[in-house]
Amino acid sequence: MTGRSLIKQIRPTSSLASPSAEPVQTSLGRRSRSFVSRRNHREPALRRLASNGVTDQSHSPKYVRTTPAPYSSCSAVGEDCTTAADCCTGLVCPDGGGECVSLPSPVYEVQSFTRDYESSCPYGTYVAWRFFEWQSTIPTGTSIDFAVQTRELATDAWSPTIATHLATSSVTTPSGSWERGTSMSGDALSNAGYTAGKYLRVTMTFNPNSGGTAAPTLLNWRQVFDCMPAQ
Repeated sequence: MTGRSLIKQIRPTSSLASPSAEPVQTSLGRRSRSFVSRRNHREPALRRLASNGVTDQSHSPKYVRTTPAPYSSCSAVGEDCTTAADCCTGLVCPDGGGECVSLPSPVYEVQSFTRDYESSCPYGTYVAWRFFEWQSTIPTGTSIDFAVQTRELATDAWSPTIATHLATSSVTTPSGSWERGTSMSGDALSNAGYTAGKYLRVTMTFNPNSGGTAAPTLLNWRQVFDCMPAQ
């Protein structure tokens, strides 16, 4: 068979070979061989293993997905801090640094403040104290009480000794408006048996709710008066 090339058809004998694999040609004349790729042999086996519910662990790497913990830029209770700015909302940092701590909610108590007014009526006139007006924010269950006293000279004692009630703020003032009681300051004093003098004192008492968790706020206030001709 000199000078001729004998071509044989050789089928793969591996049990893992695909039934549909093409025959492999071997050239005896050239003493070279071509083999079916090992990959082609193994793929059918992998398919068969998968169909039986088996996974080839050596060729199937596992991937584990993890969710990182949420990042927080502030320190929680018990975590280190240098200033209050390091702590999360609602927490404080001790002076000089340390650990963030949570403080109890404030408890409000009844408190009173006074505001004194002096009239500037010219000679031959007298003062007529008109309405006391205010603007306030009143949470549910809170209020502000207003009471008045008077005196003629700066050295006199205030009368009456216990201020007489003038008005109560029990609702939040609408934006852009003012509130007032039903009586003018001078009339409230007159009804209590006192003549209004040159000076007027208004006492404002702030009443929190029953639990002490909310308190009213007085935003603005003013006292109106007129100078009337003396008779």
